[in-house]
Amino acid sequence: MTLALDLDAELTAFFRADPAAIAWPYPMYERVSAQDGALWESGPALVLTRYRDVKAVMSGALPLANDGYRRGGMAQATLATMPEALQPSLVRLLDFEGLFMSRQNGPDHLRLRRIASKAFTARRIA
Repeated sequence: MTLALDLDAELTAFFRADPAAIAWPYPMYERVSAQDGALWESGPALVLTRYRDVKAVMSGALPLANDGYRRGGMAQATLATMPEALQPSLVRLLDFEGLFMSRQNGPDHLRLRRIASKAFTARRIA
């Protein structure tokens, strides 16, 4: 599905953490929610607007890689806009984030998810 250029630009600004875009994102959320289906942002994010799509992704029916934020073109473009002296700090931060469960792929993600799921049973939450 092709996004209207203005919504695509809004999503791009939001995922790049543009201060104006993240200050009050709710009108953009409404415009995204009005879309029908899966929307690809110009970076590594996948925006889903339907429950069945979210369920398909979460069940593994649609395999996605979780490291596009670090290895993809958007990461390289972000690094290229930074002063050279700050780039190693961002790389270290992104590598640290890469240890998070949400950034793991395949067996590593599944292993960590199984461990974490024990803490989030309905009984424990109640």
